[in-house]
Amino acid sequence: MVCIPCIVIPVLLWVYKKFLEPYLYPLVAPFVSRIWPQKSLQQPSDQTKAKGDFKHEEIEVVYSLLQSGMIKHTVKMH
Repeated sequence: MVCIPCIVIPVLLWVYKKFLEPYLYPLVAPFVSRIWPQKSLQQPSDQTKAKGDFKHEEIEVVYSLLQSGMIKHTVKMH
């Protein structure tokens, strides 16, 4: 047996998104934008760089070191 909120909440969200939001959003958006201003995008620092997020110059340096034989390429199998 499925609980009542598991049926009612998705239906209410669908009704809101489909019928109410197109009319309410234009009224509420100006107030929300004043309270919650958008911040400008910032470049990630070295500490917050995601794994695999490298600059083109960094890739060229590693590639040249691989070609010159200064570092060895090893593949780790898990």
